[in-house]
Amino acid sequence: MKVLTTPRSYGKTDPAVFEMLEKAGLEVIRNETGGILDREAMKRLLADCEGVIVGVDPLDAQVMAAAPRLRAIAKYGVGVDNIDLEAARARGIKVSRTVGANAEAVADYAMTLMLAVARRAAQLHGGTVIARCVPGQGLRAVASIPLGEAGEGLLREPGTGWDRGGFDDELVALSKLLPAWVFRPESGGEGDGE
Repeated sequence: MKVLTTPRSYGKTDPAVFEMLEKAGLEVIRNETGGILDREAMKRLLADCEGVIVGVDPLDAQVMAAAPRLRAIAKYGVGVDNIDLEAARARGIKVSRTVGANAEAVADYAMTLMLAVARRAAQLHGGTVIARCVPGQGLRAVASIPLGEAGEGLLREPGTGWDRGGFDDELVALSKLLPAWVFRPESGGEGDGE
């Protein structure tokens, strides 16, 4: 029995899920594209499958029609707006979803968005933070423009990490109050004008 898995994150933190499926006698077909599959790719990959573990990829009547052996759809997530439930019901295809599996992450995200709206973070972002991240090296430098009194206070605040070298990266700050100022962890928390 073949099962297609489409979500990029499925098994990413625990590849043992693929072993579990294979031990259950399933032949796993993986989405190797690194992206969301379009309708044509879904048709091609689902053609011989009895089941699918689907993310946000399209599973409409047209895609299901190209998969005559399809008997089960397991949504890796909660929302089923990408699945034609009427077409599945008409074909007798069972549809399930992972209720509660990502509830905490969604709650965290919702809270983040609420705080961002309340504090106008999106509007202020462009003039506040510019970061450059190098893959495999983490955050290399952060520039805060303008830093202001609150930003300067945060840098000097005990326990923030910057004060005790908790971050290995330097912080470059421009402020109305200070000349261009660079914080280097090796300086023990002292910044210097450049």
